[in-house]
Amino acid sequence: MKKDRPVKFHNCIITTDIYKADVPVHAPKELIPALTEAFKKVMANDKSVIVKLLHWVEKYPDVPQFKNFLCQYYSFIGDSEKAFKLNNELLQQFPDYLYAKLNKAQFYLSNHEPEKVPEILGENMELTELYPERKIFHYEEYINFNKTAAEYYCDIGEQEKAETILNNLYTVADKLDVNIKLDSIENYIMLSRLKNVDFDKFKKSDVEKTQREKPTLPQSKKPPVFHYPQISWLYQYGFADMPDEKIRELLSLEREWLRIDLETVIYDAVRRYKFFNQQEYDDSNHSFCLHALYLLKEISAEESLPALLELLRQPEDVLELWLGDTLTDNLWQVVYTLALNQTPKLAAFLKEPLNYTFARVLISASLTQIALHHPRQRKEIIELYTEVVRYFIDHKTHEEIIDETLIGLMIDDLTEIKAKELLPEIRILFEEELIDESITGEIEDVIAQMNEVSQDSHEFKKDLQNYFEIKEEIASWENDEDDEFDITDEYGEENEKEYYDDWEDIEADEKDATQYFYSGSKPFVHTTPKVGRNDPCPCGSGKKYKKCCGKNE
Repeated sequence: MKKDRPVKFHNCIITTDIYKADVPVHAPKELIPALTEAFKKVMANDKSVIVKLLHWVEKYPDVPQFKNFLCQYYSFIGDSEKAFKLNNELLQQFPDYLYAKLNKAQFYLSNHEPEKVPEILGENMELTELYPERKIFHYEEYINFNKTAAEYYCDIGEQEKAETILNNLYTVADKLDVNIKLDSIENYIMLSRLKNVDFDKFKKSDVEKTQREKPTLPQSKKPPVFHYPQISWLYQYGFADMPDEKIRELLSLEREWLRIDLETVIYDAVRRYKFFNQQEYDDSNHSFCLHALYLLKEISAEESLPALLELLRQPEDVLELWLGDTLTDNLWQVVYTLALNQTPKLAAFLKEPLNYTFARVLISASLTQIALHHPRQRKEIIELYTEVVRYFIDHKTHEEIIDETLIGLMIDDLTEIKAKELLPEIRILFEEELIDESITGEIEDVIAQMNEVSQDSHEFKKDLQNYFEIKEEIASWENDEDDEFDITDEYGEENEKEYYDDWEDIEADEKDATQYFYSGSKPFVHTTPKVGRNDPCPCGSGKKYKKCCGKNE
């Protein structure tokens, strides 16, 4: 922490030095190491902390922080009843202890009882009104109080007040020159906005806006602060160039702090998009987002799904910079891993307005793979798809929601899991002309695909890879791009003359055709590798090979 420079904001003084704040109960300085240890272990969900916390609570009954940490621990392990009871005891013992008040407010919010929050935090949600006798607050008191107030305003439908609070928090962070993690409240506000979208305002107009144009988070040039210094490696190596020993060291770090740092990297990719986009592209300093995503997959960080979805809400240019070809290739594995037990959030993303086409395609592909890898979840996936398709039908006039390419590729995904249950809804999509039929073919083609008996029950099931296998695969892409053109690679030296003789026989007006011309200076050898039935068709139609040029094979 830098030298404390208190700032005056909203009729109070905010300090970074806890001992300058006029809090009702200060923890003795000699207990700071114990409190720090307790906080870290609670955040890491370390079960060993329970014994120490019970001991400290008994040994230091006049230090509310220990009982507060114990309350948080019970919440983290899902014992909300015990947490609620303990917090009531804490509030009774220390009625002015802010964190006991915030805990109780959070209980009310999580139980969908926002109307009870003002009983705890005051009608106007003002810290200075809650503690009129106090003048100096520690910055974490200010932040946590206002985070809770913002959630309260979101839950009662007053998003504008919540956004004002968020802007105030950013102002305080800048004035104090401290790094404050506000990702959770940003997500909370965004999800709240989506719940209250007035879709009528998106109806067709003279100028259609069908996809997002700007990043969803405020832009910044300021780099984030991380718990682990090793995170800096993500900003120093291309994805294929990170040494394996460094990857293993990263994966050996304490999981919860690593996860938090990796989420910060993802949000950094959004917030500093303009900053990095103005620089010359270099794998070594433009791969940090990919590193973070695949590391989150490796530690199965389901808690980080909101951060991943926030990244996928970005405009095409942002996703192209950070994700490139992985978006349509193997990034589904990250979505699959993080969303395996929270698939309704993927269905909700498909319905959100303005999301980039191929970000939504990625989500659909991930849902399909969950159904293929976990047959017991197939019914759940079918129900979610039914909900999404009906939503599209109900909102058929909303250009920012309806995406014919997405729907076409989504129908293609449904044929892979033989989702015959959706054929009535799919037929309506065709009747309403909401599908790109160049992808799906006609409704009869879709029905035939649904009824097709596959000889290989795992035909569409893709392999899951670990970090090192994905790294090797992406390295192979880069090697392919680096391969120089050499006519003898295909024809051999003895056939080189014959090839050029054939070139001379081509009519002049045909020599402009791209299949015969390379870089405007030398003939391009068009090779035709074996194409799998489920690979994209080489003709570039967007369809799978089996539904396009390979249809009659």
